[in-house]
Amino acid sequence: MTGSSATMLDLGEKGFLARILPKLSVDPRFVNGFGHDASVIDLGLEHDLVMKIDRAASPIASLNGWADYRVWGRIAVTANCSDILAVGGDPKGFMLSLSLAPDTPASIAEEIIRGAAEECERCDIAFLGGDTKETIGLNIVGSAVGTIPKGRHHDRRQGLPGDLLVLAGQLGGFLGGYRQCVSQAAAGEALRYLCEPSAAWREARALSQIAGIRSACDLSDGLASSVGQVLVAGAGAVLDFAALPFHFLAIRNALERGVDLLNYAFGVGDWGIVYAIAPEDKARIEDLRLAGLTIAIVGTVVDEPGLFVRRDSLFEVSIFENEHFRRRMEDQDSYFDELEACLELRPI
Repeated sequence: MTGSSATMLDLGEKGFLARILPKLSVDPRFVNGFGHDASVIDLGLEHDLVMKIDRAASPIASLNGWADYRVWGRIAVTANCSDILAVGGDPKGFMLSLSLAPDTPASIAEEIIRGAAEECERCDIAFLGGDTKETIGLNIVGSAVGTIPKGRHHDRRQGLPGDLLVLAGQLGGFLGGYRQCVSQAAAGEALRYLCEPSAAWREARALSQIAGIRSACDLSDGLASSVGQVLVAGAGAVLDFAALPFHFLAIRNALERGVDLLNYAFGVGDWGIVYAIAPEDKARIEDLRLAGLTIAIVGTVVDEPGLFVRRDSLFEVSIFENEHFRRRMEDQDSYFDELEACLELRPI
């Protein structure tokens, strides 16, 4: 459906943005333009300013009664700071907006704010307050601000054939932890992983010093979507299954359930960042990995469009993406079950 009769459900978040963004003018001070993880503005100072605003996904651990609502505040900080890190910025401050129904227990609002403040303190960024207003339902929106050296931001859609695909962080920890909490007990490392989201702070800061970064995108919508966002138009990607850095919660849960570990590669909730980096910087990337950072070369950019996985042979991957107005991780079982059901591998 197109035209004025189309709904947000018809278009989805990505379809809507593809329709509206080309119609907007870009201010000359808006350095990187629309459509990136965070926005960079030139204020005529030594460094540029980088900004992000994002709704925080509803906290699964809190909704299921496994944890208090401090998790929501932590997610808000993590989501916004991860996007700033993905463009090469250094987060400096954070603000929080709470929209609450009048009958919302005040204790929930207090826990959300306290969680955000605690996460800011843990990450050494300033908690700058925010806004609390009345609405229908409950929505939490965060906004972060940071700095970035001039000319050093990472855009999307710039990865060229031959570039390395590099992942900061691990895969499948959230999905493995969630599955364990549902089927066994919501406790231990599985629950901790759901309750303490964390961006790839050390890895992103180290990688930002590499001049050969062409493109980057955080994993808020999953690996498949993010890899697609770092490729130049017409390019594709080959992932090396043996190189994918699965979290131990994913490995353990896949063994317990007797399912393909690849199912855990394409979920959300792990807050990594994927980069397209010039192959000349391979040695520097390996040095960072050997220094103890959670960084892995997971594949390459190729000429042929599509997403492929190399195992014993080459397979083309078909998988859906996390997308607002259509399917979201917050929908829990329906999302995670569909994620597994829709994964399709076609031999090449």
